[in-house]
Amino acid sequence: MKLSLALSAVISLAAISFIPSKTVQASQISSFGEQEINQSQFAVVAAPYRHGYNLLILEQVPSQQKCWEEVGSSPTVIKPLFLDFDFTDACKRSSDSNSYSIRLNGEDYGMDYLTDIVKRDGELHLIGVPRDRSKPQFHIGRTHGFKLGSLKIVLNPEWRLTKRLHEDNTTEHIYLSNNIAESEQLVSHAVQPSAPAPNYGQPSHMPASNVAPIARPVQPNLGYQPSMPNTYQQPVPVYQQPVYQQPIYQQPAYPQPSPLPQATNVYQQPVYYPVPPVVQPANVYPQPVYQQPVNLGYGQY
Repeated sequence: MKLSLALSAVISLAAISFIPSKTVQASQISSFGEQEINQSQFAVVAAPYRHGYNLLILEQVPSQQKCWEEVGSSPTVIKPLFLDFDFTDACKRSSDSNSYSIRLNGEDYGMDYLTDIVKRDGELHLIGVPRDRSKPQFHIGRTHGFKLGSLKIVLNPEWRLTKRLHEDNTTEHIYLSNNIAESEQLVSHAVQPSAPAPNYGQPSHMPASNVAPIARPVQPNLGYQPSMPNTYQQPVPVYQQPVYQQPIYQQPAYPQPSPLPQATNVYQQPVYYPVPPVVQPANVYPQPVYQQPVNLGYGQY
């Protein structure tokens, strides 16, 4: 009995593990809804960042200290007041793709589109750039002029800010939302990048001069024929003989060694005096003289 229960548990776990991940991801994305919010409590800002601009969305908490101030119009400069006090309970900032994304017709396009800010014709434009270059771009808003500093981005009439709903709970994730049925009318091919957008970070491209939205995508003219024949001629390369010069070597100038210092502890040569002869003492006895014995013929010595 215990063996059958364990076997059924293993089979159940194996069946769960074989559910495609795409299905799970789709169910999670479809569970996200959106909550309408008060647009006056938010500011969409093009903030200077390195060599370009970064999208920054500010939120003012009601009945709290003022977080920013709008100065002028066309363009409107955003003066950040939250830098002068502790804004923990008064201001909220969304500064990357983890805290905001694009939502079209009730679907989350955060995995398919990135936001980018480009400068063209004396103003900044907020566009949605697809990761897949074959898909269209979306023109979301503009600054209506250019000045140095952080500028307010005015969203196009079809766009608004909403917040993400997850299981009927409002999260801090912000949507750049558009619910027009024919979203193709918002396509702007005039800012199509010249190179494929990277799959990481903010895209980098150079848009064309005209960024006004058009009604339909521009179709290429397949019947186009050049008016002049191709008369391009291959240029004849002309090579110039190099001129070689004899290298001039200069004898290196080595520094002369400095003279050795004179020694101060020089000892004089010793002086040798003659030794007087040795005088024999007076009490010296002469050595005895031994003589050979003479045989006198007596047989005895």
